[in-house]
Amino acid sequence: MRIVGYASTPREIVALIEQRRYALGLRSLEVDDLAGVQPSYLSKAACGSKNLGDMSMPAILGALGLRIAIVEDDAGLPAATRRFLDELPARPQTAPHGPRGCKRRGTGNAEPGGLDEAA
Repeated sequence: MRIVGYASTPREIVALIEQRRYALGLRSLEVDDLAGVQPSYLSKAACGSKNLGDMSMPAILGALGLRIAIVEDDAGLPAATRRFLDELPARPQTAPHGPRGCKRRGTGNAEPGGLDEAA
């Protein structure tokens, strides 16, 4: 595995997907077919008229051999977030949890220090 780019927005994610598609020499329609999404889905996402969703994004990423990693960047924290954190009273560290009322289904809610699915 190697890092090929950084993205902070959905548009940047789509740009990295397109970069990989070009590198592999695939057409958008071929990626759509390999990912099992509607024809023209990727090209519509690339021009901003379609958003990648919970089912289409993993399918397209998988078809191109891509994965998303979340990177902590403490140096990139906004000043307001730093002030807020500095003012918080000390509290015990707790395990991450999903949004209230949501059930976990292998949606990326990993245990601390591990992955929720096999690599």
